[in-house]
Amino acid sequence: MQDCIFIKILFMNYEFNSHQSEKDLHPILKILSFLIPLLGILIYLKKRNAQHKAASSACEMAIGGFFFFIFLKMLLYAYETRNGYFFK
Repeated sequence: MQDCIFIKILFMNYEFNSHQSEKDLHPILKILSFLIPLLGILIYLKKRNAQHKAASSACEMAIGGFFFFIFLKMLLYAYETRNGYFFK
């Protein structure tokens, strides 16, 4: 009888951990990960073992934000060189 209770506790703990790993990242943290990619990488490193889905969301947003800001810098550079800001 005691073995049966022990097995139930093990499975209950397993279900709790699997539910915890399926939890996604809060939308505010997603936005912050996009705007500050270093923060997204830090969130990924903190959550990568316990919450896989949240960690992958933080990593995806950080990578997306990194490339978005590179693209934005290229557009600003093209705009500044076209208007002659660098050649005065």
